Amino acid sequence: MKKEAEVLAQFDGRGRIEIVLRGFRVARAGRIQAIAQEMGYALHSREGRSNDVVRLHFIRDDNPLARRRAEETQARIAAGGPLLLPGGVRPPSPPPPPQPPPPLPPHLRADGQRGR
Repeated sequence: MKKEAEVLAQFDGRGRIEIVLRGFRVARAGRIQAIAQEMGYALHSREGRSNDVVRLHFIRDDNPLARRRAEETQARIAAGGPLLLPGGVRPPSPPPPPQPPPPLPPHLRADGQRGR
């Protein structure tokens, strides 16, 4: 397998990524898939040309949760933390911010338009 930093550099925000593994590196496909998921990518297809060659195709996942996961992973790496969390367990994400309240009905407004 390429060095982990080289694999990580592949997931740079592009829409599609292809990684080809040969020989004993094929056994590392699962780890590459885990890295891809942490970086906000989903496995699109896996082609096994033979026992010695595997081609992995990833696409960027633009789901808000995937984008947040990628941002958290990049921040963790920048802070010197691990690329992958031990046991694959991810701490719960903070809840989304509250939605703004709906506007008041016209008969309850205090802007001088009451009852018109």
